[in-house]
Amino acid sequence: MSNSRERNDRGQFVETITPAAVVDVLRRAETPVVTAKEVGEELGYTSEAARQKLLTLLDEGTVARRKVGGGAVVWWLTAESPQSRQLSIRTIRCLPIRRRSRAG
Repeated sequence: MSNSRERNDRGQFVETITPAAVVDVLRRAETPVVTAKEVGEELGYTSEAARQKLLTLLDEGTVARRKVGGGAVVWWLTAESPQSRQLSIRTIRCLPIRRRSRAG
C-alpha cells in the first residue's frame, strides 16, 4: 500500500487539515455544536482526521467537547465571545439524554 501524502523537506507529513480550517467550519455551522464527522465531511477528510485536529484545538482551549451518549461527541468553539459560548453550553444542556433501563 503506497502512501500518497505529501512530505516536507525533512520527511515529515505536511499538515492537510489546518486548525484555521476547522475553526472556520465551526464558525459557519448552522448549529452551535458539530460532530467530528460533520467537520470531516465539510473539509473532505475522514472523521478521524477531523477528530485529531479537534483534539489539538481542545488542548489549546479553542474548542470544548461533550459526550452526548452512545459514543457521540459534540464540539463547539470557546474563544468566540462570551455570548456564543454561553449559547452553546445552554444548548448542549438541553440535549435529550437517553437513560438505559437497568435490568434486575
